[in-house]
Amino acid sequence: PVTGAAAAKMLLVALGYDADIAGYQGADWDLNVNRDANEAKLYEEIKSIDTSAGLSRDNTAQMAYNALDAKIMERTDHKVVGTGEVSYTYEQSKTTSFLNKYFDAYTFIGSFEGNYYTCEDVGTKGQIKVNGRRDTEAATSVDGDGNPVSANRDAYIPSDLDISNIGEEVKVIFKDGKGGRTGTPDKNDTIYGVFNTGRTEVVHSTMGAVKNNYSDKAQVNIDGVKYNTKDSVKVYTNYVIADDAEGVSAKNGDADTEKNSSLTTAIKATNGNPIKAVMDPDDGKISAIYVTNTTLAKVTSKNSTKVAIEGVGTLTVADHEIYDGIAVDDVVTVTVLYKEKATADDALVIVEKAETVTGDVDGFKNNKDGDKNESVTLDGTTYKLNSTYTPAMLEVTDDGTSIDMFDGSDIGETVELYLVNGYVAAAVTVSESASNYSVITAIKGDSTAGGTFDSLQLQVMDAEGTKTIVTVSDDSKAFGATEKGVDDDDYLVGDIVTYTMKSGEAVVKIVAKNGTTGASTGYKKSTKTFNGVSTTSNCVLFVSTAEGEDADSNKIPTKIKAYNIRDLKDIELTTNYAVYEKDNKVVAVYLDKRGPVSANSANAVYGIISSVNGVRKVDGDTYKMVTASAGGENYTLYVDEDDTTLNAGDVVVFEPASDNIYTVGSDETSGDVVKFTKDTTVLGGGEDVVIGRVNSYNKADAVIEIYTGVEAVTNDDGEVVSYKGTGSTPYAVTGDVKMFYVDADNDTSVETGSAARFNTVDGYTNIILMLNTDEEVVAMVVEVSAEDHIVDLEDLEASEEHTHTWTHVAAKVATCKEAGNKEYYECKVAGCDKAGKYFSDEGTTEITDGVTIAKLTTHTKGDTPAYTKGTGDAEGKTHTYKCTVCEQQIEEACTGNTGDTCPCGATVVGG
Repeated sequence: PVTGAAAAKMLLVALGYDADIAGYQGADWDLNVNRDANEAKLYEEIKSIDTSAGLSRDNTAQMAYNALDAKIMERTDHKVVGTGEVSYTYEQSKTTSFLNKYFDAYTFIGSFEGNYYTCEDVGTKGQIKVNGRRDTEAATSVDGDGNPVSANRDAYIPSDLDISNIGEEVKVIFKDGKGGRTGTPDKNDTIYGVFNTGRTEVVHSTMGAVKNNYSDKAQVNIDGVKYNTKDSVKVYTNYVIADDAEGVSAKNGDADTEKNSSLTTAIKATNGNPIKAVMDPDDGKISAIYVTNTTLAKVTSKNSTKVAIEGVGTLTVADHEIYDGIAVDDVVTVTVLYKEKATADDALVIVEKAETVTGDVDGFKNNKDGDKNESVTLDGTTYKLNSTYTPAMLEVTDDGTSIDMFDGSDIGETVELYLVNGYVAAAVTVSESASNYSVITAIKGDSTAGGTFDSLQLQVMDAEGTKTIVTVSDDSKAFGATEKGVDDDDYLVGDIVTYTMKSGEAVVKIVAKNGTTGASTGYKKSTKTFNGVSTTSNCVLFVSTAEGEDADSNKIPTKIKAYNIRDLKDIELTTNYAVYEKDNKVVAVYLDKRGPVSANSANAVYGIISSVNGVRKVDGDTYKMVTASAGGENYTLYVDEDDTTLNAGDVVVFEPASDNIYTVGSDETSGDVVKFTKDTTVLGGGEDVVIGRVNSYNKADAVIEIYTGVEAVTNDDGEVVSYKGTGSTPYAVTGDVKMFYVDADNDTSVETGSAARFNTVDGYTNIILMLNTDEEVVAMVVEVSAEDHIVDLEDLEASEEHTHTWTHVAAKVATCKEAGNKEYYECKVAGCDKAGKYFSDEGTTEITDGVTIAKLTTHTKGDTPAYTKGTGDAEGKTHTYKCTVCEQQIEEACTGNTGDTCPCGATVVGG
């Protein structure tokens, strides 16, 4: 191994030292080498070197690096004129280093002022600014008038030196190139490296560690140590100077009035933001302090190239320091480093995932005024609250309830703290029940929270339909109140609440009060909005489906149900409601509808009642229990105990409810489980339902043809022996049509099926079609046994003696010379030979294929155009109204009333 002294000898000889003259031979060679090596500073930055031991790789590299800056040994020849003898003298150069002589390179030493983002005059990204001079230059020079001036100058250098070195002394090793500034490093030069010299003394701490310093001395107290400062100190926040260029005064404190200096005031705060105090290497006094301010924020949107952050704006990911995997709704810490005097677009933004701590609250500490928390203790660890802890930043997550200020109700609760540099910037309750929005379904009357014998109790129901009776803690508050304490008058059935359990009692928070009225648009399925505000994907809707009375005979909603609002069709608001918005989105709604809501067809289940199972009690109420078979699965349906409409074999449609409680109706507006019958859903149509027989199905063309009428075939004794389809009509089938299969003969559903199972032989009705507004088939229910009707038709007779039920429909294929809506008539009675056919009058003149009549464009249904009244203006006589726009006519008995309906859909004015 090469020893330290041996390596030093090699380097000294390379620097120009003569080994013989310097005494690097003989027994004491190493002593002489170490003497000269120390003088040349070859051992600098090498700790505890044993020069007689083998040299490590690290120390070898450091010694070689030190040699680059070492001054060379210059030899001068001297010739004696008389004798011709030559003598030599050796002297260490004062200006030329090994680097200068052998590499034509130089060392530029100065203060690291900053980079593109922090210095206005750095015009190119990737450059830094250093104010200094070459190490071979004197500290001062003279100007044209002979006055001494600093030799320091600004250099703009390509470098990725970390900004954490700002304010400290650095050296730049460079070689002059062509076209740049001679003797000053720049972009045209070869830059061998930029290094921190280590001469600058730095104090690293936080704003929270700065203490009061009531003194007129130029000092600042950091972590209990008083440091001398310049009379004025430049203070930079996120590398932008916070005051004028002259700095902030450090001498205007006052012990008598307990006044801090402007400097102490500028850098003292209750947070963990880091500070860096830089001392002048020449006098050891603090000359500059750098504060890095970090805040809490939330990610609002993101795509492949950009991310939007609340309070910051939209950032191009490639231009900033943003952690991998950032996602919408992430809570983050943001540090914005601005370029001096530039716009925010030139900022360098550092985004990191926020640090969180979760635990149970042991206690908290308030300030002396009691109006603000100073700290909170979780699981035995105390965390200080950031002085910027504000309610505005508390709604950071959908998973909990924000905490404005810790109080006694939070003791024992599980909370999550969001930390910025170790200080709490936001907090939310994450106890299991805190995020469960519930609705009040019943209230114990004449009771008070905390009462000994009349303790206040509420029955609440969560989004899953589960009902719970809770005893209300006296730590609860009335809606909008700041003081604790509630009684039964503070609550209404329909209030939306969250609650957390503490010592067996519920601390209840009302987040939305029932009773909102006024202009509203309700729920719109197409936009997924409630009153124009977007709903979350799991937004809960509580709906009252029945009405009852309280102890004072006041009408109140009962039998409240829970839905995901996204599973429902449009809902028009006609009564009181409550709505809770969070982060500008609707998360929970209560609707005092007192009737069923319509399920979105995409979530509807079609099946058959397989059994009726007697009565059951659910939450204290008695219901009739039936089982529906759909898609090979069984569903339990609790309906009114007196219901006689649902029986085995009935085909039904329903949207599964979390509590399995349903109201039976003849259509989706009167019940949330609907039974298909020949009375409520007429064969051949309805607005969106067709019942009939399959004539043909072309899967490739996506067209199914249905007999929309059924005629009974009888024998000579008048007994029905079979059925014959009539009125064949084609329907387009959507590509994502939903298929359901039932076996009406065995009262069960079939899990899978195919179009090949359609029975096209004359016989029973075997299909129900659900149509969208374009009259396309979106769902089918198919009867597969071919042994029974899909809908009960036992009372269908083969007689033609019946009263035709004529239905008027507009704009159909017909022969018409004028554009407009051509009325036609159709008999809807099953078994009629006219069913499924269209007539221009009541059953006499059949409309055949002709010209497609153009749709009305000059006015639409709901408009109120003028009408011209014809003959018959006396009471009881017939008169005629003629629409001046579409020229349709309508005859009515003259009754003096207005509001009759024109066949085109417009409202008749007059009468």
